[in-house]
Amino acid sequence: MEQISVDGQRVLVQRKAIRNLYPRILPDGQLSVSAPCSVSDQAVADFIRSRRAWIEGHRPTPQAPAAYCSGERFFLWGTAYPLQVIEGNKAGTILSNDKIVMTVPIGSSFQVRQDLLNRWYRQALEAALPHAMARGEADPGLHASRVQI
Repeated sequence: MEQISVDGQRVLVQRKAIRNLYPRILPDGQLSVSAPCSVSDQAVADFIRSRRAWIEGHRPTPQAPAAYCSGERFFLWGTAYPLQVIEGNKAGTILSNDKIVMTVPIGSSFQVRQDLLNRWYRQALEAALPHAMARGEADPGLHASRVQI
């Protein structure tokens, strides 16, 4: 796989025995193009310029890091739930009425909130694990000797 630069943007080009050019956006946002062996770098660059709108529309948008504040959305089992942060005496996190309710100590730091949510995710995974393991171990001869989260 070779690299070319198009308008200051790095592009990975993979030459193949194909007839057309195919753009793809990799999970990290990098642009990759499959191109016929006979196509020049200039033709690849022209193709990329002609597909600029498609490329920019399919690139993942950068996500701001979580601040663990009310209103942010977090996923559990593929469903996004809004976070509601309540300051109180007893710290904990629960799923209630289609939202994640996190009770935090007054004046808690980012790290405390992150740890609370991570602990809650662990507990949810531990609760779902026996059922998932039973399904996986239904085949004869399969058995997990240990599980680590």
